[in-house]
Amino acid sequence: FIPPPFAGNTTWTNSAFVSASYDLDVWGKNSKAEAGALDNVHASEADAQEARLALQSLVVRTYVEFALQYELRDMEQGTLEQQEKILGIANQRRTIGLATQLEVAQAEAPIPAMQSRLKQIDERIDSLRHQLAALLGAGPGAGETIARPTLNPLEQIALPSSLPADLIGRRPDVLASRWRVEAMARGIDVAKTRFYPNIDLSAMLGFQSLGFSHFLTNRSLMDGITPAISLPIFEGGKLRSNLGVQTARYDEAVERYNQVVVDAMRSVADQVSTWRSLEQQKQDTQRAVELAQRSYDLALRGFKSGLTDYLSVLTAQVNLLNQQQNDARVRYGLLSAYAGLVQAIGGGIDPDHNRASQLSPSEGSQHVQ
Repeated sequence: FIPPPFAGNTTWTNSAFVSASYDLDVWGKNSKAEAGALDNVHASEADAQEARLALQSLVVRTYVEFALQYELRDMEQGTLEQQEKILGIANQRRTIGLATQLEVAQAEAPIPAMQSRLKQIDERIDSLRHQLAALLGAGPGAGETIARPTLNPLEQIALPSSLPADLIGRRPDVLASRWRVEAMARGIDVAKTRFYPNIDLSAMLGFQSLGFSHFLTNRSLMDGITPAISLPIFEGGKLRSNLGVQTARYDEAVERYNQVVVDAMRSVADQVSTWRSLEQQKQDTQRAVELAQRSYDLALRGFKSGLTDYLSVLTAQVNLLNQQQNDARVRYGLLSAYAGLVQAIGGGIDPDHNRASQLSPSEGSQHVQ
């Protein structure tokens, strides 16, 4: 509808630009947000360390239970062998007319129950093998390669005379909670900076022309730098609400941190109390084993000479087995309590524990190894 030269023509419009923008971050909003993000990263690393510590503690306690079952089995096997000898003595006495068939039957009656208990312990040992294999990330078949444990005597391990409270700061869960408090504090700082003006700089450089004849020449060069300022004039309610949310999150993080510290101190106190109680019980159970062994020896000697009946031997034998098992459970309970104490204080007692109070959160997360 429009004749040339106003219509019917084709023209190329060429442009090529590079643009960049820079946030001056006058009030430190971006740097504080970055610091808060790093705090969350450190908290996640501490959470991972806490999971590793819990897994290690569970492996140790399972291994201690594994060793205990083997010792209980030795006791049951020893008692069974003693009972078989007593049965042989009863048969000899019946042969020479010093005992009746009733005494022989009484001596033979406990043997099937003892054999059944041995099978139950074997089943428990196999179950613990499978559990250890699973904890190590292997299939049940890997448990067959786990040999009988040989644990060091606990006499070489002593409870420290004092456990400084600053050791609690080495626990991964305490470190993680502390990092999250730091992150929430950064969030408050970021929320406050949003009340201030935001200043940006924008720059562009390029070429623009009609047609190709002047493209990429000085005549088509275009550049410019533009400052941009944004004022939160109409966002006061939104910004105040955001600050309130960040402050509430910070308060929540602080309360959670306080609770974690209290729980950590309670856990250490519980483990120390358990340790001391088991130490006292160990002396009592050892004395009880000595007395039960003496009573059994006297009853067996009297039975062999015909001065006592079999019921005295059976009573002394059952009592001896019970006292031996109680003593074993207390001794291995001490090992388990030590593992629990190590976990409660964050993975071990550092000889240079006085330095713990001077650690920064990042150093503490590495020191918790």
